[in-house]
This record gives sequence, C-alpha cells and structure tokens, in this order.
Amino acid sequence: MYNINLPQFHGPFNLLLRLIEKEKLDITEIALAEATDQFLDYMGKIKEIQPGELADFLNIAAKLIFIKSKLLLPEQILDKDEEDSQDLVNQLKLYQEYASASKEVGKLFYNPYYCFGKNKSFNKTVFTFNAPYNLNCQILKKNFKNFVSVVKKQSILSLKRVKRRFFSLKSKINQILSILHEKNRFTFNQIIKSKSRAEKSVMFMAILELMKCRKIEIDQRALFQDIIIISKSHLYKER
Repeated sequence: MYNINLPQFHGPFNLLLRLIEKEKLDITEIALAEATDQFLDYMGKIKEIQPGELADFLNIAAKLIFIKSKLLLPEQILDKDEEDSQDLVNQLKLYQEYASASKEVGKLFYNPYYCFGKNKSFNKTVFTFNAPYNLNCQILKKNFKNFVSVVKKQSILSLKRVKRRFFSLKSKINQILSILHEKNRFTFNQIIKSKSRAEKSVMFMAILELMKCRKIEIDQRALFQDIIIISKSHLYKER
C-alpha cells in the first residue's frame, strides 16, 4: 500500500484523483477500491473543515466503501447500486478533464500577460501602377494642382483612433464576487450584456477560476439555457 502526504485538497474529487494518479492508474472501479483506505485515512487526519465540504467527503467515502465491498461480495449488489458505482467513475473522469483545463486557466492568471485585446490587422494588398504611355511631367503637374485645389475645398476628416481595451482576469473575479455579495446568484447573460467579445471571454475564464477555488457553483437547467452562478457560501447557509 502506498502513502501520500499532502496538506490540503480542494474537495473529495481532488483528493481521490491525486490518490489514483499517484499510482498511475486508470479511473476504474478497481482503482477506486484501491484508493479507499488512503481516502479514509486522509479524512481521519482532517482537523478543520466546513460542514458543506465535510458532507461532500462523507458522500464520496460512502460510495468508495460500497465499491470496495461490491468487489468483495459482487453477488450482493443490485442493478441500481451498479449504476451508482459507475456514476462515481464517470464523475471522477469528468472532474479530471475539468482539473486539466483549470490548470491552463491558472497559468493565464499568474502570467503577467493575461490580458487580451484584438490583434492589429495589416492590409497585405500590393498595389501596382502602370503609367499611361503619353504621361509626362506637364500632365502630372497639372493634375497635382487640380488635386490640391479639391482637397482645400473639402473639410479635413478627423481620424478617430480606436483604443484597444484590456481586461484583467483578477478584476473580473472581484467583480463577480462583489455581485454575489449583494444578490447571492445571477445569470451569466446578466453580467455580459452589452460587453465586447474579449470581455465576455475574460468573464467566462473568471467563472472557471472561481469554480476551481470552490467559491461558486453553476447550474444550467437545460442545454443552451442561461448559466446560473450561485455563491457557495449562500448554499451552505441554506443547508
């Protein structure tokens, strides 16, 4: 049996995934059963934990004990329990994908160049000029004078300089937390309304970062419906 000594984990899935990856195992029921003892050992060493997090750990621990007992006594397991076991496997695989994506978001957060703007576009069109066969200096001089006289009669157009706007991931995180402090929950469309494409992207990255830190939860009732952002501390109060 292997040993692992890590001070803190962001929830039971984070702990369970680290235990399995430590032994370079695939996420299967057998791997979960092998990690059960280490998972329970870590829970026994936890000194301070929020009630909501403790409930999450206990829920996963119960499923792990069930899976391990199922492997020892497979004939005692019902079909519904079999589905529950596979559900935990699927949830952990999904969490593994999310953890991998969150690492990439974390790199952007601590990178000094995590602000994005629209790249300047360059016109690569090459223009050519084929002079008429009868062109001479007198004709050029005459046409140039005509051009200058026309320009003087017209008002000079003011050139409006387009400013490139940059958005800080940290400032968007603080903005979301500030809104949650006032209303506990809101929809994603409410905070990106009338925003540019770049600002919407940074706002979405901020939501992923807050999910990684377990400060928010999201809910989507159906595919393509609006995403609801919910304060994690508010959920604990409701429980």
